[in-house]
Amino acid sequence: MLSPRSSSAKLVGLLGHLRLAVGRHVCDRRQAGAPIERVLPEVKGLVREAAAREGCHDPADALMQQVVGWTITAFYDALVPRHPSRESRESQEAPHVSGRR
Repeated sequence: MLSPRSSSAKLVGLLGHLRLAVGRHVCDRRQAGAPIERVLPEVKGLVREAAAREGCHDPADALMQQVVGWTITAFYDALVPRHPSRESRESQEAPHVSGRR
C-alpha cells in the first residue's frame, strides 16, 4: 500500500503527464487549422469519455475545469512566439557551470 505522500507524488506526476498530453493534442489540432471553438468541445468530450470508462464521478468537475484551462492556455500559447526565459537559459547553462558535462 502506498503512503499518502507517495500517493500524492504519483498523482502529481500523472497530472503532469496528462497536462503534457493535452498540450500536445491541442497544439496538433491548432496546427491542423482547428479553431478553439472546435478543439475545446473535442477535448471536453475526451475527458467525459475517459471518466465514464474509468467510472470516475466528479460532481465538482475539478478535472474538467483543469483540462479546459490547460486547453485554452496551450491553444493560445501556440500563437505567441516564445523567447527563452532567464530561468530556461540558466538551466541550460547549469551543467557547464557545475562542471558536469
